[in-house]
Amino acid sequence: MPISGLRLQGIRNLVPQAITPCAGINLLAGPNGAGKTSILEAICLLGRGRSFRARSINAVVAYSADHCTVFGLIDVTDGRGNQTQRRLGVSRETGGGFHFKVDGTTVTAASALADILPLVLINSDSFALLEGSPQGRRRYLDWGVFHTVPASRELWRQHQRAHQQRNTLLRQSRIDRQQLTLWDERLAAAGEAVTRYRRDYALEIQPIIERVLSEITPDLGELRLGFHPGWDAERSLTEALEAHREKDIMQGSTQVGPHRADLRVRLDRRVAAEALSRGQTKMLVIAMLMAQGIHYQERCGNACVSLLDDLPAELDPEHRRRVARLVSSTGQAFVTGTDASLLLAAWADSPAELKLFHVEQGRLADRSSPDSPPYRESL
Repeated sequence: MPISGLRLQGIRNLVPQAITPCAGINLLAGPNGAGKTSILEAICLLGRGRSFRARSINAVVAYSADHCTVFGLIDVTDGRGNQTQRRLGVSRETGGGFHFKVDGTTVTAASALADILPLVLINSDSFALLEGSPQGRRRYLDWGVFHTVPASRELWRQHQRAHQQRNTLLRQSRIDRQQLTLWDERLAAAGEAVTRYRRDYALEIQPIIERVLSEITPDLGELRLGFHPGWDAERSLTEALEAHREKDIMQGSTQVGPHRADLRVRLDRRVAAEALSRGQTKMLVIAMLMAQGIHYQERCGNACVSLLDDLPAELDPEHRRRVARLVSSTGQAFVTGTDASLLLAAWADSPAELKLFHVEQGRLADRSSPDSPPYRESL
C-alpha cells in the first residue's frame, strides 16, 4: 500500500510542504536535527493517529502553532488486483482534539487509519522488543493479530472491558462476589480467545523470522519463540482466576491473564537479549519486525510501509546491504541516515525504485528528480 503523496503542516521543525515519494525505497539523508525522523513521525501520525516519539501531541506540533496536519494518498490493490487510491487525513490539536478522515469522511478510531496504512517501524526504541518488558512483546503479537485477523478485534475489546471492570470491582471496599464471578466468566471467555490468536500468530511468524534471519544474518543460531499465555498453561483461565481470587482481592488488581502474556525469544537455548551484541540484537529485531510485514503481505495481499530510522547505525556495510535487499523486496520504505553515501551504497545493487531526499532545516529536496511536480490536496 504505497504512499503516492504526502502533505505536511505544523509538525515540529518541518516547513509546510508536499512530498512525492516513490513506490520503492525513499532515502532521507541529512544532518542531525534536520527533520528526517520527523518525516517518519508524520507518516506514523497518518497511519496510527499518534506519534512514536512523544506521548503528548504538544511536543509534535510546531512552535507557536496550535495543530498539525498530515494528508496522504495511498495506493491500494484489492484481492482481484484492482487498484484504487485512498485519501487519509489526520489533524491533531495541542488541546487534545483530533480529526481523522478517510476518503473525506470523518472517522473516530485510529484503527480505520491502520487498516489502510499498516506500518512497520524500526528505530532505536525497537530494541525494547527484546530487552524491554513483556508489554512490548505483547504489542508485537497484537499488531500481527490486529492486522491479519479482523475477527479478533471485538474479542480484544471484550477482554479489555472485562479486565477493566474486574479491576474496578477488586478495588472496592466491599466486593460483590457474585459480580466478581460474572466478570471472571467474561474475562475468561474473551481472554482464552485472545490467547489462541496470539499463540497461533507466534507459531505462524516463527518460520518467517527464521527465513529472514537466514538472509540477513545466518550465524545467530537456532531461533525458538516460546509463548507464555500469562497464567499456568496447565489450567484454564477460569481455573487460574479462581485460584488467584483472594490474592487479587488483596492486591486490588488481576494478577493472571492475557495482560501478563509474554513472547520469550531464545537463540540456541540462550535468552536472546542476554546473549547477543548490540549489532546482533539490531539484526534480530529487524528480522522480527520485517517478518511481520512479510506475513501481512502473504495473508492479506498488500504490502506494509516500512519506516527505518538511522539504518546504518551499528551495522557494517555487508549487513546494511543484506538488510537493503530484504527491505527492497517487501514494498515501500522510508529510510533515514546522516550519510547519503552510506545509504546509497547499501542500495547500490537493489532493483527497487529509489529516491534520495536531502533533508535540511526542515525541508526535503528531491535529489533524484529535481523537477518533480508539486502535490496539492485539501484535508
